Amino acid sequence: MFGNWAQHAFIDPFDHGNSYKNSITCINSKYNWQCWNDGYHISHHLKQNLHWTEHPAYFQHTIINYSINNAVVFYKIDFIEVSFYLLIKRYDLLAKYFVNIGDCFDSDKEIITFLKGRVQRFEFAKQ
Repeated sequence: MFGNWAQHAFIDPFDHGNSYKNSITCINSKYNWQCWNDGYHISHHLKQNLHWTEHPAYFQHTIINYSINNAVVFYKIDFIEVSFYLLIKRYDLLAKYFVNIGDCFDSDKEIITFLKGRVQRFEFAKQ
């Protein structure tokens, strides 16, 4: 559950139903080699029946969507490490492993501000 928490820790409160904005992806991690590409959590939500071997290619094929949606993607770390860094508030380390798809951010400071904004408490609108 520690890892599952990280998979959904960075939620955009204004678009929380969007899989690109309510899940994360971890690429090029040892965990993916050991656990059937489980790190590709966004694509797991987008295409639940996608075979585990197809996730890396699907990620590359649809990478523009990750950029458009400001998706949270990390490399060389896994969900457990993401959870740990969040708990000890090491946003500097999260920024170090953050994949700046589309060069949307000019500095680690901007990445840290973005990540902190995605973990803020919010309430769902009552319907």
